[in-house]
Amino acid sequence: VLDVLRQLSIGEAHTCQAATRELPRRLAADEATRAALAQRNPREPYRQILSLIAARISPPAVAPLVDVPAVDMPPYPNTDALLQDLQAVTASLEAEGYTDLVHACLESLLDEVATFGLHTARLDIRQHSGVHEAVVAELLARTGVAEGYERLNEVERCRLLESLLDRPAPLTLSESDLSPTARETVALFRLLARTAARAAEALGYYLISMCQGLSDVLEVLWLAAGVGLYRPQEGYSGLDIAPLLETIADLDAAPHILENLCRSPAYSRHLALRGKRQLVQLGYSDSTKDGGYLAANWALYRAQEALIEVAERHGVHLTFFHGRGGAIGRGGGPTHRAILGLPRGAVTHGLRLTEQGEVIFDRFAHPVIAWRYLEQVIGAVLLVAGGVVTDPPEGAHAAMDRMAAHALDAYRRLVYGTPGFLTYFHQATPIDVITELTLGSRPARRTGRATLEDLRAIPWVFAWMQSRHTLPGWYGLGTALHRFMWETPDGLTTLRRLYRDWPFFQAVIDNAQMALGKADMAIAGRYATLVEDPDIRRRVYHAIVTEYVRTREAILAVTQQHDLLDNEPVLQRAIRLRNPYVDPLNLVQIGLLRRFRGLPADSPERDRLLHALRLSIVGIASGVKNTG
Repeated sequence: VLDVLRQLSIGEAHTCQAATRELPRRLAADEATRAALAQRNPREPYRQILSLIAARISPPAVAPLVDVPAVDMPPYPNTDALLQDLQAVTASLEAEGYTDLVHACLESLLDEVATFGLHTARLDIRQHSGVHEAVVAELLARTGVAEGYERLNEVERCRLLESLLDRPAPLTLSESDLSPTARETVALFRLLARTAARAAEALGYYLISMCQGLSDVLEVLWLAAGVGLYRPQEGYSGLDIAPLLETIADLDAAPHILENLCRSPAYSRHLALRGKRQLVQLGYSDSTKDGGYLAANWALYRAQEALIEVAERHGVHLTFFHGRGGAIGRGGGPTHRAILGLPRGAVTHGLRLTEQGEVIFDRFAHPVIAWRYLEQVIGAVLLVAGGVVTDPPEGAHAAMDRMAAHALDAYRRLVYGTPGFLTYFHQATPIDVITELTLGSRPARRTGRATLEDLRAIPWVFAWMQSRHTLPGWYGLGTALHRFMWETPDGLTTLRRLYRDWPFFQAVIDNAQMALGKADMAIAGRYATLVEDPDIRRRVYHAIVTEYVRTREAILAVTQQHDLLDNEPVLQRAIRLRNPYVDPLNLVQIGLLRRFRGLPADSPERDRLLHALRLSIVGIASGVKNTG
């Protein structure tokens, strides 16, 4: 607005004056304010008007800093109010014949306001379902509504919450009377209520991590009702709620969860009040950590197919939010390729996805690359939305069901069924250093327990990428492809047909090629020497190398290539050029880890070695790319 203000120096002598005299009145400025603006910019009506608009955008305390006058007028309540005033200025200029000035100065401003509003970006809130359960249990007990909520089964919880949401009552407890977790949660919901009252468009979705059923969603709706964000008797619901499905079991249960949401009296009322719009976030990271690469990708695809069917049956406008990371083990890979592999109907009501970590720099740091990337993404969305999408070939679902089951079994046999696997992971990767890094927006472990279930997916994938195992991006795929080829008549022919004709299967295979291309079993073997128990080292490393060889051979057979990434020669060449620089960093890191772990806890050398290890992690991540 200030840039436009500086450019619109049109004097009174060059206006018809009637329109420019009317604008301040339309903007509800009083005589004193108009006089102050006239004194600041004498005989420059458009600068006076834009000064008033700028002052209403900037709070009084900020106004002097951005060179606008302090005015006794309320700030804009929403984006529409600001747009209406800017459009009034535009109409006045056009009426006076300044169409070229409108194109040059105001059109881009109007586009920016329409795109970003007064809030720049909507704020999504995310919290674990277990926190909601504990807080709701505490609040129900403190208010005398119900004791022992945490001991109720799913049906009993839903029945209780439905009854409470039938005529919701305000939450009157003082935050000071609550436990720290409950106090923080109640304070958050009260903040959301205040934000909704002042700038509802600034609120995005409330995302529920590890959502496993209807009660997880109703708990959030009940908390929203307690602060006035859900008032069905008044026809108001001010917060969009979205389940985040993160494990294989939750993805398999996805249609059942959405069906229950649509059938719930309370939630269906909420949906109707929100225009029957429902977002479902799909977790790529935790699903892959839970079930391995192939099983997770297939579970995500099948979940989308099933959710689309349920949503269409209930008339719900369903949008998928793809929680993709940078690494292949977290849903990474070329975005347009992933979109083209989505099932029919997956982008009918829009598409949301995350851009995380180093891929933000890689894709958006250079304007030309950013432009090309956005073209690819938008083009892919338009193709899928327009129905130009390849449905799964005949027999594809049955083939994928079998392969996903084999891959899941192979992955869980290694990760959960191999004695000492967790020891191998902790000693053959720099996970102990990664968990201490001061980056990311959350701790590496949810509760601090040293278990695989408690470890978040980001450090899990990051550690395997650092040690060049790259295991989350391919393990189990080789077993699945190999067994299908040998146990199915014309199995290899079928797999080649799927790879040729089905974008989803192409993306699965080609992304795995990328992960395998960045793996190095010789370097991984050097990391394995850090494992103290020779039996664990030999058993786990042998299993990983065997599956690596099996996966590589199976992919080359399916793609009919001589070497990995022959179909992407630019990427293949880039990896080959980078590896001679990354390999020495890996060897340096191995030496540093051995020395660091051998020091006593009170050694003054630990800080120096820890700093060097952090530098090695940054260097390897920069060289390997899409590591987390």
